[in-house]
Amino acid sequence: MKKTKVVIPALGIIAFATAASITGTVAWFTASRSFTMTAGDFAVVSTKNNLVATLAEGIGTDYTSGTQMDVAGSNRLTDASFNHKNHDFIEPDEDGHYMDDVYTLEDGLDTDFRRAGLVEAGVYSAFTWDITFKLNVSANNYRVGLFLDFSNDNSWAQRKGAINFALGHKITANEVGTYYTNAELTANPTPFALNHEIDSTEASTPYYRADPIDTGKGIRVAFVPKVIPATSIGYTKVWAPQQTSGNVKYIDETTIPEFSAASAYDAGTVVKKDGQFYKAKVAKAAEAVWTAANWEQNALLSAYATSYANITSSLAGNVFANNVNTTNNVVLMAKGDTIETPDELDIDSDDALSDYSNYLGYFQNPGNGNPVELTYTCVVWYEGTDPEIVNELDTVYETMHLSMEFTTVALTDVAS
Repeated sequence: MKKTKVVIPALGIIAFATAASITGTVAWFTASRSFTMTAGDFAVVSTKNNLVATLAEGIGTDYTSGTQMDVAGSNRLTDASFNHKNHDFIEPDEDGHYMDDVYTLEDGLDTDFRRAGLVEAGVYSAFTWDITFKLNVSANNYRVGLFLDFSNDNSWAQRKGAINFALGHKITANEVGTYYTNAELTANPTPFALNHEIDSTEASTPYYRADPIDTGKGIRVAFVPKVIPATSIGYTKVWAPQQTSGNVKYIDETTIPEFSAASAYDAGTVVKKDGQFYKAKVAKAAEAVWTAANWEQNALLSAYATSYANITSSLAGNVFANNVNTTNNVVLMAKGDTIETPDELDIDSDDALSDYSNYLGYFQNPGNGNPVELTYTCVVWYEGTDPEIVNELDTVYETMHLSMEFTTVALTDVAS
């Protein structure tokens, strides 16, 4: 597998703002229960009806007040891999070819996700922030499902970048396309031809296009339940907005055994020890202690890349569990997938889990008259196993702009 150790430009400010038709603060109320999020260089926020959302900073991000979330300082992203089943992050080594450290999302510190081995400062394997959804669930006790909504074309990802073309610059074949001056791609289309010349006074103008050229296809977003009351449930799901499902993989490091002093190993066997990966240099018998001279940190990333299947993790009452379902692709939302949102009172929670990859969990009336709160950690990273993440010195990660709309649907089952 080809890899890169080149990082994207600084993402700058993640400015959270309302959609044009919505007013004011972090909570908005209109006719249908929805929550739309887009943040500056990757995602903006609006809610409808009685769905309320609040934001909090996480890894590599700062939150000050109001509706604005900032990337801390000049932080940037590079690639890693995220195992959605156990919430482990697997980082490559400095050359990008082998597995190095592994950190659990829930236990990882800011310093864990900061890539100390790279020359540039402030380079992270992932950025995170939290979203808390609050909903008043009616006394009829119907469960209310939470979905990432694709029905109104408000959930999308596109490439963002300043067109820094000097006068007379000849656009490459990859750069040809229709560009816009607004992230929503709804006005001021600016089509470029192969030999287009742009006035140098426009050098810093940001432009957007619907699809990334290359590395932007590796962008991933995971929605990981963080705090879920006992009566409700949250599921971990992964969104690959610009990559087809056949090219979306992750590192499943759980197939690598922990080193055991009581075990014998053949030469070339890979083991995990103290959160790092090693390969046996020679065949070795069982030994009482770890002998560092017999091992090297050399576990190929590509050997452990696996496709998404029908396993996701859940959280209820802050008790973590894995759930095996009967339908493939219930975890992954990829480009080209037909992802719908069910009608109200059309399915129960079991069917939602089996049939809808964009189903994130449900709110259930706790019986105490209080609103229900579900908190998720949003994780954004560039997936190191993506075919567009390549080992070339001139590779630059494209800055992506994301919009996410969430909606709620009343399910047919009631509180048990």
